[in-house]
Amino acid sequence: MSEAFASLTAIVAKMPTLTKPRTDFVNHVLLLFLSLRSRINFLMLARHSPQYVESTYRIHFNEFHDFAAMNTAFVQQHGSGHFMWAFDASYLPKSGKKTPGVGKYWSGSASKALWGLELGLLSVIDIAYHTAFHIDVAQTPDKAQREAWGIDLLDHYSQAVLWSTPHLLALSQYLGVDAYFAKKEFIDQIRTRSGLHIISLLRQDANLRYLYEGPKGVGRGAPKRYDGKIDLKQPDFTRFELV
Repeated sequence: MSEAFASLTAIVAKMPTLTKPRTDFVNHVLLLFLSLRSRINFLMLARHSPQYVESTYRIHFNEFHDFAAMNTAFVQQHGSGHFMWAFDASYLPKSGKKTPGVGKYWSGSASKALWGLELGLLSVIDIAYHTAFHIDVAQTPDKAQREAWGIDLLDHYSQAVLWSTPHLLALSQYLGVDAYFAKKEFIDQIRTRSGLHIISLLRQDANLRYLYEGPKGVGRGAPKRYDGKIDLKQPDFTRFELV
């Protein structure tokens, strides 16, 4: 823990946007998060701190901190250099009704939508070390908030990835996601606005078609673009190129 904390404090000290009081607070909180083994909230942090009261924690946590930049620098120092990105949404149970963002979200373990919160987690996978490092997180806004902003879930997920674009290509140009994200709306935004290549499963109802490469027809009408549907159980390997 001491080595990890020393690395983080050195990184935080070099972040140009932090003032001296802010730097001291961030280092203090990082030490507490690495030390505490109980539930962490503002009251618990204040109980373990002779320096700050509960209201001070609330004020500081209300300010933005670039965790993506800090975590990316940490990975660059301690990772193998052989990385790929991963993004997925994670459900958190929450029974209250006043918490910002609370609503019904899909729970993979329960295989149904449940009341609670959702986080979009962006991590980098270290392929050589067989582990993953957390980079950033974005809470999913509830349905009413998304409608007010004029976005849907896929728009939010793509924005959560694109928000960290300055750090993405510094580590890898490949992003791994599950089959839910294999949709045109998500893939087009990531490809056109970040340059990342997406690796994903396909949905079971994915409609894949061979491109037509035969002779061009004569006469009126649009040229033929496709040449039959792909049978994933018996693909025509003569049409594929190993890359």
